[in-house]
Parts: sequence; structure tokens; C-alpha cells
Amino acid sequence: MHPRNEPARRAIFEGIAEAKPDLVLGTGDLVPGAFVRSWREFDGDVAALRAAGIAIEAVPGNHETYGLIPRSAKAQTRLLPF
Repeated sequence: MHPRNEPARRAIFEGIAEAKPDLVLGTGDLVPGAFVRSWREFDGDVAALRAAGIAIEAVPGNHETYGLIPRSAKAQTRLLPF
């Protein structure tokens, strides 16, 4: 897994929470791979946003499916099971 810069990540998410936007939109690659550990870390990252009542919407990118679906899968059918 890619090394994380915890202080910088924390500062970014805390800054967003302080700004209190109506919506945060993630446009893919929210996690390095679709693994439980990755999603748990992401949940920790956005905890301050959820606590502030900020809506979070996400558009899945290739990283959100990596590890769940073989790379040889046809791109047009990758998200159908979800």
C-alpha cells in the first residue's frame, strides 16, 4: 500500500469539515484498492465530515474496483454487480 502522509491528510479533511460545504464529491480513486483495510482508512479520513453532517457522494474509479474484478474483465461490465 502507498505510504500515507497522515498529518497532511488529516489537515485536508479537517479543513473541509471546518468549511462546512453542503456536499463533498469524490470523483474516483478514493482508495488504493477495493480492500477492507483501504475502506476502513477512508472511513477514518471522512469521519470528521460525517460528524459535521456534510453529505459525501462518490463516483467510483478504477481503484474502487481493483482487487474485486480481474483486470481482464471487460470495462463496460465491471460495475454491473454493484
